[in-house]
This record gives sequence, C-alpha cells and structure tokens, in this order.
Amino acid sequence: MSPFFFRSPSFCLTPEDCDHFANETESWCDYARNDEMCGVNSFSNSTCAHSNYCNNQSYSWLPISLDETIQGVSIPANSVQFVRFYFNPSECSGFRIAINKVYGNLRTAIKQGSFSDSQDSTLWDRTWNIPFMTYCPNQYHFRYGTWFVGFWSVSGASKIDISLETIKVDKSDFKPVKNQSEILCPIQPPPPSTYLCPSFGEPFLGGLGVGRVPFVVKIPLTGCSQFMIHYENLGPDGSFSVSLGNDAINTNGYTWIRLKQAWVVTACPPAGRNTSTLFISVSTEIPKFDFLFYLSANKGLLKRIDPPSRGEADMIPHFR
Repeated sequence: MSPFFFRSPSFCLTPEDCDHFANETESWCDYARNDEMCGVNSFSNSTCAHSNYCNNQSYSWLPISLDETIQGVSIPANSVQFVRFYFNPSECSGFRIAINKVYGNLRTAIKQGSFSDSQDSTLWDRTWNIPFMTYCPNQYHFRYGTWFVGFWSVSGASKIDISLETIKVDKSDFKPVKNQSEILCPIQPPPPSTYLCPSFGEPFLGGLGVGRVPFVVKIPLTGCSQFMIHYENLGPDGSFSVSLGNDAINTNGYTWIRLKQAWVVTACPPAGRNTSTLFISVSTEIPKFDFLFYLSANKGLLKRIDPPSRGEADMIPHFR
C-alpha cells in the first residue's frame, strides 16, 4: 500500500449561507490598520466596540493584507510577534495562512474579533510548527472582520515568512451533508467500531469524542488513486488523528497524521495486486468534536496541490 504522499490544497466546502457574515456589526471593524480609520465602522462611520485595540502605545502588531506575503519576520527567543488582518471579502470566501519556517520552533495561535495576548487561552486555535492554517465559512466561530494571530518563538529565536491567501467559495456548488447513519457499510465490524462507506464528493457529518462510537472509512482502490481528505470543525478548537493502512483489524502498522488541514493522498495497492482497500481510522482526544468530513477525487481540485515551501520538507509525511 505504498507510497503515500501528502500535500495541503486550498479548498473550502460551500456553506448553506455565506451572506450573513457581511451583515454583522464587527465585520465592518478594521483593527489591523495603522491610521485614523482603525477601529472605525466603515459602514456606519461609528466607533467600533474594541477601538482601544488601535492604541499603538498599548498594542504592537504587524498588519498583513489578503493575498500578501511578508518575508523574513524575525522573532527573538521567548518573544511573540502579533499579526492582524482584516477579512471582509466581496464574495463568499475563506482564507489560509501559510507559514514558511526559515528556522526556529514556533507556537501559532489565531482568534477572531477580539485580542488576547495569552498563548494558553482556550479561545485560541493553537498549533505547533504547522505550515498551514485554513479557515472556511462552515467552521466554528468563522466570521468576517479582524483576525488576530500570534507567533511565539520557543527554544531560541525564529524566522518565518507569512502568507495570507483568499480561498474563494463557489456558492452554486453547495453539497448536501449526509449523516453517518446514511453511509454505513453493508458489512460491519464488531462493536464499538463502525465502518463508513462514503461516496467521493459527498460530505458527511462526523462526530467523535469520549463515549461516542469511533469509525473507520473504507476506500476501495483500483490501481493507484489520488484523492483529498478534507474536514471542517463545527465546534471549539480541536483536531483528530487519521491512520491509513490496509488492515481493518490491526492498526499497529498504520501511518498516523494529526489532521488540521486538508491533505491529498496518493495510495497504491500492494505490489503484485491491482485492487485493495484503504482504511482510514479516525480518533480524537476531544470530549466532543463534530466536523464535516469530505473525500474528493476531483482532478481539477487536485491540480491545485501546492509545492512544498522552504523548510517544509520535514513537516510533510512521505511514506515508502
């Protein structure tokens, strides 16, 4: 079942409604600016609720614009670089922050709407040395408006390049979401596990956590296949692990990855065989975690696989 190869594409599922994001009061408040319009509602010309965030005597930040790259951001040891950006697109969109680590060890946190200077805050989505952070309209606490990002340098100084990319969402491409009960495989394993047999191109609602039934996704392979595994979290910060292998019972030989982004997988049957089955086992340490899970073999989408950035080679799993 080798090789596997993973990359992260730029992709968001289409939400049922995207227009309401632009109608919220804070969506018109730009706290990322460094001029007199910082903290002023651009729609009503009134003062925004958190205009104090614009006091550059109390706060220090680096602004970044959509579809911009800032290179060579140096962060001293045990220090933090705060970055802000304003996100109020004219059409339904998500965004992705790409972090190219030149050197150092980083902890990254992101929050929307209001500022926090603590990397331990439970309100932050926290990651360690992750090259991409993608946020889509379906996700928990997704909003238009100002987003606050913190980059903490730990174990010495760090240097990074930061890119902010818009992900446009096709509003005409809405896909109805299936429940897990609708995609059960005909043959099931012994309890408590469940086999799911989703169709490519049909998202389903996944649920994991303590006391909830774990599940395994079965994917038939005919020759080498390439497809995308994508998820969007519907609750507070959390991620889950996926393991890939060709044995439904024994997962000791599975390859495990911590899923925080979409990944593209290339999988082939074992040597000497034309067909096989790929099993994806999903688990989490979060007490309750709901998410949208999506598999796609759309060739147009897969063509958008990103080339690895400098310093990323040690972050992308390669399997031989």
